[in-house]
Amino acid sequence: MIKTGYFFSIWGLLSLLLFGCAYKFVDEQKQTIFIEINNHSLGLRMGPLTDREIRKALLKSGNLTFCEERQKADLLLRIEIMDHRAVPESYNSQDTVIASSFSINSSFSITWQDRYGKTILSEQHSENVSALSQNAQSTPSDQQARATLANQIASATYMSWRKLP
Repeated sequence: MIKTGYFFSIWGLLSLLLFGCAYKFVDEQKQTIFIEINNHSLGLRMGPLTDREIRKALLKSGNLTFCEERQKADLLLRIEIMDHRAVPESYNSQDTVIASSFSINSSFSITWQDRYGKTILSEQHSENVSALSQNAQSTPSDQQARATLANQIASATYMSWRKLP
């Protein structure tokens, strides 16, 4: 009876170690990505903001690393920010100069290429974000709106990456 229990204990422990554990003994191959962001719009600092947000979004996948040299990368990610406009949403009826809120409309493209320059996936996007003034005496700031827009571009990029074959 003791020998049978001992056998099942060892068999269970070995089964757990070999088959039931999520630990992988072999490291998966990580893809390296080179990111190129071209800001052709009037959005100030949209390139660095977008680059930071994209890196944060793609790092969450766990199997990507970033490369500073294009020739060494497995994938090239090219973001083209083409348009960036602030459009007033509402005005103070007593004042024709100060807008109490505005919307930033931006269009951009996401292109993924392999290491040989062949386009794997290309998408066009447009995003809108709003900025409100803190109070009646202040004008709205676009700093938070630009950060939100960069975050939306990063989210679209991550979803685009998930579509890659």
